[in-house]
Amino acid sequence: MSTQNKLINRRHDQRLPLQGLELKIRKTGFNHNPPAYHLCRSIDLSLNGLAFANDELTLKVPEKIEFILNLEEHEIKGNGVICNKRTSQNETQYGLMFLNVTPEISRVFDNDQLSTHELEHLTINLAEQFVFSNIKTSTPLDKLILKRQQQLFDACRCYLVRLGEMGVRMPDMNTEVLLLPGKAVKIFRTPAQTLLLRWHNEANANAQEMTIAIQQNSLDTCFMVDEKKACHNILQVLEILGDKLQPSIHFI
Repeated sequence: MSTQNKLINRRHDQRLPLQGLELKIRKTGFNHNPPAYHLCRSIDLSLNGLAFANDELTLKVPEKIEFILNLEEHEIKGNGVICNKRTSQNETQYGLMFLNVTPEISRVFDNDQLSTHELEHLTINLAEQFVFSNIKTSTPLDKLILKRQQQLFDACRCYLVRLGEMGVRMPDMNTEVLLLPGKAVKIFRTPAQTLLLRWHNEANANAQEMTIAIQQNSLDTCFMVDEKKACHNILQVLEILGDKLQPSIHFI
């Protein structure tokens, strides 16, 4: 199949990337006490089905399941049949074909019905899906590390922006003008899954740096700050960043 035909088919399917949304799955049954729902990682959604990942459930093709998907105020319910299954290094992914689904699903594909926040979430996921689909040499673990790096990048950026909204200012490296932290602190991506943050340290009139390396195995993520301090989550990294910024901050 040509690349052009693949693109036409992809657009025709109207697949929306929906990673990170609340998706609950359970097996169907005829008893009076149906099994509990399991939280799953949503991947994408079309008018005919959805893709998701889960390692707790053991599903087979063509097993039937029930699902509930929440997108902001939209709740999509229904049932379907597992039509494909793929196991990677880190998780098991499933493809589900709808048998019955609530009419609410059509509203999700009507952009006029989505809020600005919903559209923002969808466009972010679409950009991430585009990048991951074009990384041809990466293993599933490499893609997971890239996702962790992007999460770290976004967290640092949001932290700096929020500091500025709360009245924090920082000196510029080249002038005496005070800047918003989001502009004063430069964030760079370096090889080997590392972020580099650089800003002007007013206390010693020099540039100060902070490196954050991501170390990922199949189970855990570790963030190594300045090659010596291990953090087990992003919040610990941000606390260290705040301590390092302290000598250079001003309040307005």
